[in-house]
Amino acid sequence: MDIYTHFVQWVECRGIVLHDIAATPFEGRGLGVRAQKRISAGATLLEMPFTALYTPESVPNPIRAAARQTRAHGLLAAALASNTPPAWSAVLPTRADLEASMPLCWPDALLFHLPPAASQLLKEQAAKLRADWASVSSAINHIKQRHYRYNWLLVNTRSFYFVPPTQRHRPPAPSNCLALNPFADCLNHSSTPSATVKPCGTSFVVSANTNIEADEEISISYGNHSNDFLLVEYGFIMEKNPWDEFLLDPWILARMSQAQINELDREGFLGSYILDRNTVCYRAQVALRLLCTSLDSWKNFLKGLDGTKNDERSYRDLLYQILEECRDHIPPTLAKISSFDDRFKSQKSTLTHRWNQIDLLVRAAMLQI
Repeated sequence: MDIYTHFVQWVECRGIVLHDIAATPFEGRGLGVRAQKRISAGATLLEMPFTALYTPESVPNPIRAAARQTRAHGLLAAALASNTPPAWSAVLPTRADLEASMPLCWPDALLFHLPPAASQLLKEQAAKLRADWASVSSAINHIKQRHYRYNWLLVNTRSFYFVPPTQRHRPPAPSNCLALNPFADCLNHSSTPSATVKPCGTSFVVSANTNIEADEEISISYGNHSNDFLLVEYGFIMEKNPWDEFLLDPWILARMSQAQINELDREGFLGSYILDRNTVCYRAQVALRLLCTSLDSWKNFLKGLDGTKNDERSYRDLLYQILEECRDHIPPTLAKISSFDDRFKSQKSTLTHRWNQIDLLVRAAMLQI
């Protein structure tokens, strides 16, 4: 019996019901879910009773009692690190694969070349892991740190938002509304998903939202996220991502005086300057106009008043210069990434691909100015 058949038998024993679907490895995407025959839109693909989920409430009492101050994420990671069912463990990503794909496990020299938004997200993620590990390691001494990190990342990449029925009258903080969902966690992400996941009574139900052909991969959406977010949180980037964006903060803030930074901070416009597939965000427009127009013109812009033609020309010229500086940053960055040896082949490939995506995003914006 192969590991996938054994895995399906295990999830079915937990009460999970599969309808004409199978767990299948897909090249370059890991384990996924395949349609075994043509499936019509609206059909139920998967039924998962809440009793089949791994939730903070289902964590064994000795672990819950020992690590009672730990967040749901950290608690689930401790439970997995202590005992992952063999049938499930056999189909999960290996530690080596997860460490190669997740920036949290990369050496500092590679992290230096992450895009700005990815760097920010990674710092926040690392802080959460440190806090969870501090809580768990002080209470449970049989779990090794690297093994805990591996299981913490499994939870990070495979958990679903879930509020237990017993807590719906007073839901926990969103960060504690987590559950692991064996088999459903095999569904890969797409910006054009073929299925949706919804709670229905006492189960999660996955339904087809379009016709699905036999042997086609079935996908869901993890949310409308940029590739920097997907890289840090899930360890992959998408070839085509309508929600992709790029953080311009380093290039805009480098031009600011302390007085200008203080002014932006007072008005609530300091940082988070985003370029998406269509335009720069309003926050970025506010910051750039502070740099290139008079203070009176800038305050009028904040009030929604139109500026002069000279103001608009100055803004567009400065935006073009900023984007040009972003593009100038990319070739030397790619050169440094390529200089790493082949121990980091997959990381190099991901970073190179990501910066090339950013180059296309920036270049497209420049052509519209």
